[in-house]
Amino acid sequence: MFYMRLHRTWTDTDGMIQVSFQASNGPQSATIEFYAYPEEISDFSKALIEFPFTPNNHASFEYGTDPSYCCLFKLSAKLRNLSGHPVIELKYDNRRAIPEKAEGLFYMPCEATLINSFGKQLSKFATGEKSNIELEWSNT
Repeated sequence: MFYMRLHRTWTDTDGMIQVSFQASNGPQSATIEFYAYPEEISDFSKALIEFPFTPNNHASFEYGTDPSYCCLFKLSAKLRNLSGHPVIELKYDNRRAIPEKAEGLFYMPCEATLINSFGKQLSKFATGEKSNIELEWSNT
């Protein structure tokens, strides 16, 4: 069983939100917290709703490319092959010292309709209409 879960844990006075994200593709799972502004999440949600009819058949959200940030979080929807089978890619690094260190990269195959549905839910998450998202699906 694959899943992705998002929970809004905190909102700063400038509108930035702290998000707790969990995901699993069965053998691998991850939990990481990251920060984002609702507008950034909204932009990503629009790309997910349009997927795979987006530039380069790809939609991506990334936080923490600057190494001074507390963590790296990248979530992407892309086509995994020329047959058009979608996959969600999760890349993360909590940038902590050992023994709290956690980093990884894994993929979750899915249908484009699941990615579109996630985009619609994420849009409501960005506006504050939803504070939690939970998606579960079987291997496709």
